[in-house]
Amino acid sequence: MKVRIKTVNGDIGLPSNLQLDVVYQATRIDADRMKVVCDDGQEITTSISKSGYLGAFGEWEIIEEVAA
Repeated sequence: MKVRIKTVNGDIGLPSNLQLDVVYQATRIDADRMKVVCDDGQEITTSISKSGYLGAFGEWEIIEEVAA
């Protein structure tokens, strides 16, 4: 699946290996979680709707998801 950052909350900001307006490759784990490949190749496991990687629990937007 393909995702991008929808919202970043608070003043914490993004880690150096994530950017706004970039489409990332991801793999869904379950209804609420996925693995995302960051700019530097690091793979993170994160919640889709309340991600600690996106400041104070920002949200990812699913751009494309192929049904299994």
